Amino acid sequence: MPKNHVVIASFNDDPLIVDVEAPNSPVYAAFTGGEPNRVADSLSDFFSALAILIEAARTYAGEVKDEETYETKPEYLEHVEPLLQGLLGEEYTAHLFEYLSFC
Repeated sequence: MPKNHVVIASFNDDPLIVDVEAPNSPVYAAFTGGEPNRVADSLSDFFSALAILIEAARTYAGEVKDEETYETKPEYLEHVEPLLQGLLGEEYTAHLFEYLSFC
């Protein structure tokens, strides 16, 4: 990993990486041992995306997973997807969903 890449978190042993030398500090997620994919153009956008996910989870009283299938509830995804796409764009939202195992 390049020295300018800093792991700020890990989810299921997959790193969340910030490029600290690039303008705006873009955020990348690597999953299943693959190459990192960009999930946000800036650390600020990434934190805003997290706020969207958290606020939506609060709207659903934390009940965002189906108790039988353990899949993310479609209504939660339908709530957050357009908000995230407006912030991150379609491609980065798809990468974030994949990283968070939403799809």
